[in-house]
Amino acid sequence: GNFAINDNWNGPVVDFIKYAAMVGKFTINVTRPPEWLYPESKWFYGSNIFDYCVYATSLGYLDFCIGAYTITSKRAAFADFFETTDNGLYLITFVDSGGTSWDVFRKEFLTVFQPFEWKVWMLIMFFFIPALSILMLTHEYGAPGSAYPRTVPVLVQEDGINGQRRVRERPVPIIKHIVESIYVGILAFFHNTFSQGVVTVGGKIHLLAIASFVMMVYSVYTANLAAILTQDIQRASPNSVKGVINAGYRVCAERKVSEIITKLYSIDREIFIPDPVDQGGDGLPGFNCPECAARTRIFDFMKQDNKNSDLYCD
Repeated sequence: GNFAINDNWNGPVVDFIKYAAMVGKFTINVTRPPEWLYPESKWFYGSNIFDYCVYATSLGYLDFCIGAYTITSKRAAFADFFETTDNGLYLITFVDSGGTSWDVFRKEFLTVFQPFEWKVWMLIMFFFIPALSILMLTHEYGAPGSAYPRTVPVLVQEDGINGQRRVRERPVPIIKHIVESIYVGILAFFHNTFSQGVVTVGGKIHLLAIASFVMMVYSVYTANLAAILTQDIQRASPNSVKGVINAGYRVCAERKVSEIITKLYSIDREIFIPDPVDQGGDGLPGFNCPECAARTRIFDFMKQDNKNSDLYCD
């Protein structure tokens, strides 16, 4: 069977067959299986062209196929195989090079924000802190000795040469107090200390609530950050298929390789990324697209720091 483009066949397997023909003194007619046989092969085996050649050979339309085959139970049931070369199973993972590129800097810098999702950060910064700050303002507003007086004394000089200077009370715009209270609330959140004095009973009780909220957020933040910083150490790089399975990685593999690993290790096929339908695949685990290079697609769908485990593998 021949599936080479423009009959440009070369490689160790082809050289071996040519040498065998020379030693055995027989000729080789390299040809494709019958085109009309492909629909039946697709129904029986699937869309893989390697199985197409096996199907034609099992029915006697070809004498033998040449290729880097993986011997599956279904193939072995209908055709005989003999080994010409040894193709090992390679486990390929990402390695942290430890460089100083911008991506590495950005990743390390953003680590401090990873303990909470961005929705949680938005909720804290734009709801809880402003709400707690404004509630403090409602307790302290206009109280004697508080940081939020209704009026402030202003020295005013009257018109004229001998104008007298008098102290008058001027109202403080409420928007000024709101902005200041929110600023103090944000400062208290990051500094873990409320910098303003509190004089009312309601304000002191509310201050206790603010301190409890900050303590809770800090505790959760510290625990999550510690887990993030130590997870790379705890999660050692896998060096075997069992290590990949135990670590819960998502795997990119050809369809036949995924079937072999599934049977050898008795695992769920769902650990393998499905062949994307929008790119010519059938949506089943393992790459088997008839119009693409399945082995190249394995590398195309590997993604470091994978966030979409339904589409990309680790």
